[in-house]
Order: sequence, then structure tokens, then C-alpha cells
Amino acid sequence: MLLPYIKTTLYLPKSLKRLLELKARREGRSQAEPVREALERYLASPPPKSLGLGEDSWGVDCAHGGLP
Repeated sequence: MLLPYIKTTLYLPKSLKRLLELKARREGRSQAEPVREALERYLASPPPKSLGLGEDSWGVDCAHGGLP
């Protein structure tokens, strides 16, 4: 059974598009397949852990431009 797909358009840098073309050709697949797989992995992964509201990784309060 085929899943219902919705066509969409992506704007890619030329270098990324070329790599996608090469990978798909090398693996004998459509260009859409690795894109779908990458999106599924990306969307299934947990969001990055927050470092705190308005702080960078060194504890600098970026919201107020000062040091702790």
C-alpha cells in the first residue's frame, strides 16, 4: 500500500542539492526518500536542552548584556 504523499518544494543550496543527487543515484533511490528519512529522524529527536532563559553556555545574561 502506498502512503498518500503531498508534494512540497524545498530550496536547497546548490552544493546540498548536488550531494542529494549523488547519494540518491548511488543508492538507486529517488531524491525524496533520503529527504523524508532525514526529516523523520530530525522530527523524532528530542529538542535541545535549554541552558536557561537568556543565558549562554557560560552563564552570561545575554538578555541584559551583562556578566553574572
